[in-house]
Amino acid sequence: IDEFLAAGDQCLSSNDFDCAAQQLALAASLAVGSDDRVVAFAQLLEKQKIEVTKQKMEVRKQELLVEGRACRSLEDYICMRTSAESILELDPNHAPAVELLSEVDQLERAARAESQAKKRNIVIQ
Repeated sequence: IDEFLAAGDQCLSSNDFDCAAQQLALAASLAVGSDDRVVAFAQLLEKQKIEVTKQKMEVRKQELLVEGRACRSLEDYICMRTSAESILELDPNHAPAVELLSEVDQLERAARAESQAKKRNIVIQ
């Protein structure tokens, strides 16, 4: 059991969860009843999976935020909105995404108003 759990630890150190799960299964197959070492490793595996998932989500939110801000500089409001909404799907309380969405709403309103003003000037002239 200890050898499989040690191998599983090595798998965990490189975030290879499939490998760690395989080693856990092998250790569990040798355990008689509930082995505290196996249970502890299973909990560690689950905890590390959750942590890595959280880290990946944070990285993805930051990538989307950078993308949304780049879209702002290109005046690509659809891209801005899509980036902000994608972040909010991951984290509904993400303040920078809420701000970006509010900003794109304001920019779109201003662009529509400017477009309508131009149309009125063309009709008048």
